[in-house]
Amino acid sequence: MPKGIQILGATVFAWAALAPGDAAIAADIVYERDIAPIFRTYCAGCHNDVDLEGELSVERYATLRKGGMDEGDPVVPGKAEDSFLIRSLEGRSTPRMPPKDEPRVPADDLALLKRWIAEGAHGPVRDESILETLVVPEIPGAASSPPAVTALARSADGKLIAVGSYGRVEIRSRLNEAARLVIGDLPGKVNAVNFSADGKQVVIATGITGLRGVALLHELSDGRLAREFAGH
Repeated sequence: MPKGIQILGATVFAWAALAPGDAAIAADIVYERDIAPIFRTYCAGCHNDVDLEGELSVERYATLRKGGMDEGDPVVPGKAEDSFLIRSLEGRSTPRMPPKDEPRVPADDLALLKRWIAEGAHGPVRDESILETLVVPEIPGAASSPPAVTALARSADGKLIAVGSYGRVEIRSRLNEAARLVIGDLPGKVNAVNFSADGKQVVIATGITGLRGVALLHELSDGRLAREFAGH
């Protein structure tokens, strides 16, 4: 898994087991778990360190609190109704966010943002990019099961087979033979794999569901990464 990609699972499984209403009341608000996913889903597509629409980035807590060209700090800790973030999401201030052709922030998420601000708008333990983190429950896998094949391809000359699974691609001469080359440490499930026309390279589509996708071009001679094509 690449550096910077962190799967935050501590306490999430127990929290998720509560009924939605009970969880909102009983659990303390954790920025990484509760607030960052809202910004990532409804705001970060336009307001990130690269696109920076309105000169505002929500990619990190510090850049969120810095504000943009329309307002300074969009959050007034302790005063949700006075915060530009809430006024904009509710259409009480312009520009209204998200834009009218984009999905609105659901009422439950909006209520959570208000509660977060009312309780002081506390930030994360480590202020990292919300485009490189994802909150998921920790669910143990079946250790005894063989890895599922999620992608398969044959080279143009028919001499090689690429077998993709979670986190790796094996290059074989035949399916029932040992791998001639293993390309490992991939960031997630291999969704697609294919050989280049000259048979010297293999391209792998992988990534973390709900976070980022990436296409990787590897040399078949030694498995070296030749190029990476990152998605949004």
